Amino acid sequence: MEAISNARRYEFERRMMRRLVERFSMRFANWTEPEMLRFVRTGMEKAARYNVRFEGDLARFLDCMAWLGADFDTHASTEWASHILRRGDIYGSEKMNRIDRYIAFELRVKP
Repeated sequence: MEAISNARRYEFERRMMRRLVERFSMRFANWTEPEMLRFVRTGMEKAARYNVRFEGDLARFLDCMAWLGADFDTHASTEWASHILRRGDIYGSEKMNRIDRYIAFELRVKP
């Protein structure tokens, strides 16, 4: 069972790496594969702390890291995101929905 789980994780990490390079080509243009993998794994670990666990939500979390900064969940300039992510009364999908809405309507820019 663990081998299947590891295989799925490996494939997910690779998909996220490709996705990030496609969506944020300028940001990741000169990154090596190990750097990209470290970015994705760090993002997955951070997201899990906020109960962001579904694949689509993880992808959105990684997008936020790429667009707003790898420390968007703790940086003072994105305190609004930290506030949303720390909430214990809503699940990961709703947290990412609220972050998306904030970006769309408060920042007036979509990632």
